[in-house]
Amino acid sequence: MTEPCADCPPPVEPQGSLRVERWRIWYDDGSVHDGRTLHDWTVLPDDGVLGFVLFYERRAPNGEHMRRVASGNDHYWAFPGPLDTVYAHGDEAPGERYPGAVIKRGRWTDDISVDLVNRQMAEAR
Repeated sequence: MTEPCADCPPPVEPQGSLRVERWRIWYDDGSVHDGRTLHDWTVLPDDGVLGFVLFYERRAPNGEHMRRVASGNDHYWAFPGPLDTVYAHGDEAPGERYPGAVIKRGRWTDDISVDLVNRQMAEAR
């Protein structure tokens, strides 16, 4: 068992919940759709997703929103969960396992485009 650090500041608990506050999604045609202005995944293009970022209500100790970044998958989907919308991604389509899921298809592209989108996702606030 280790002793607590006597000189270390106490841990700072993140503020807020893990409820998704908004999202941003990148497409291979260069478009970026933002959940601040577009709240409904059903109206997004069905094909060409390169990645997305979820921004949670919870904030890190530095004050920025905690986030989840997803890219490089064949499918991205959203469906109603018990407390909040569930956003998921994977290489297999969710099929009938998640009734009511809105499915968007990912698309592979060249490494230069992937790098550009990955940097944009990392810098997204």
